[in-house]
Amino acid sequence: MSDFHYVRTTGVDGGVDAVDGPAIGIDLASVLKDGLPPPKVALEIIAALCEILDIADQDGEIHGDVSPAAVFIDETGAISIEGFGIDREEMRAPEGRPEGTLSDLYGLGYVAYRLLSSNDTLHDIAFDDPDEHDDTVIDAVIQVNFEDFPEEAVGDIQWYVAKLMSFDWEERPPAVDAWRTFIAFSSEIEGDGIMAWGEAVINGDAAFRDQEVVARKAAPPPAGADEEDLGGPVSMSGPLAAGAINFGGGASPVPSAMAFIWSIVKKPVAAKPWGLNAGASSSSSSAALRAFFMSSRDQKAVA
Repeated sequence: MSDFHYVRTTGVDGGVDAVDGPAIGIDLASVLKDGLPPPKVALEIIAALCEILDIADQDGEIHGDVSPAAVFIDETGAISIEGFGIDREEMRAPEGRPEGTLSDLYGLGYVAYRLLSSNDTLHDIAFDDPDEHDDTVIDAVIQVNFEDFPEEAVGDIQWYVAKLMSFDWEERPPAVDAWRTFIAFSSEIEGDGIMAWGEAVINGDAAFRDQEVVARKAAPPPAGADEEDLGGPVSMSGPLAAGAINFGGGASPVPSAMAFIWSIVKKPVAAKPWGLNAGASSSSSSAALRAFFMSSRDQKAVA
């Protein structure tokens, strides 16, 4: 194939397929002009993109320009990434050119951010300083308002979006790990999923996230809110502990799905792997996530 796309189809027989030619449906960049998809749908779209990039990696295929304009959704809820098979010498990522699947993960992180935030502060992010780059990513992710998402999902979502956009491409987590988290938490949210929403998008009557909620930055903590320590991972319950959930029923479940869970002062909760709970302020959460990034970088330098 010279120019082809991968599509994640839905339904009991759904899966990821490589198809010659352009994708079918409407591109995500156009959809986002009308608003952000509901939380359940946003997580399902991200999970589908993770599946596609995982299969592309197994096939030895690199895209090099994963962005909202390259992502498509059709009336069945199928998600596609078009533009594979094109030789790209440059790409929008810190490394400047495709360096394997890890480079496409940066684009995945950016698309995930765009699905969760209407404030595109990362479009013109600078690539000349690693610390400044990661600080900018962290601050942007921390400011996203997740009040209409399950509280137990917020920490993991923030961590994966931020880490997928790490300056150091070797720090970006595998697509399959991100998929386990996004698809598991999407199953915990009530309401119509990607299949119904895709049809509504094509028909022009899709529901979007509440604009007032989207426009607000993350809320500060209530007075006297408890803080967490970094005591280490604790036992986990819920969808991630039970294993990954199929997207549309077609993918094979992956057992022992893992998430980064840390202990707090009074009780264990599904929380940010980098230290503060969902009630933490933007500044304190940003500092904790930044410290986690820097710790990972320092450990790698020592090794």
